[in-house]
Amino acid sequence: MAMPSYEIKPYSNCDRLPDEAESMFARQLEHSRKLLPVGPDQVCWSFLCICALTPEGHVLGGVHLDIGPINSGPIAERKLAYLERVFVRPEYRRLGVATAVLRRSIQAAREAGCEYIRCSNNWDNPAETALLRKCGFALVDLNGEDDEEPCYLAVRPVRNLDV
Repeated sequence: MAMPSYEIKPYSNCDRLPDEAESMFARQLEHSRKLLPVGPDQVCWSFLCICALTPEGHVLGGVHLDIGPINSGPIAERKLAYLERVFVRPEYRRLGVATAVLRRSIQAAREAGCEYIRCSNNWDNPAETALLRKCGFALVDLNGEDDEEPCYLAVRPVRNLDV
């Protein structure tokens, strides 16, 4: 399949996402929308969806980030981006879409004031592992192979990631 032309567009919790993005990130969006502040005393959370869109508005893939405070330790008041999901439609995989949207997501996290970004991926997903490493993540096994969903987890300063 030939790669269509596309642009990368960020959407925040204030924007209306394309219907395809709503479907693609339904589980993550449901969780993220529960984190949004509804009163003045609530912690300020937001989300970003970075989507690769054709001129016709077809979503080829995207990244979903939750953005909020770290909440513990010596850097508790600083902002962290949680990389919740990277998804590219099967017919557009291995064509650079994931790298483009992930790099744009790292840039968007930096622009949103995040100092750190956290990600995880399962051991059995070598394509995602390669993508994360390509974009500067150092992957560490924090959970061990005996966990229900063994995975790598990394928290990295945004300034150290490749964009």
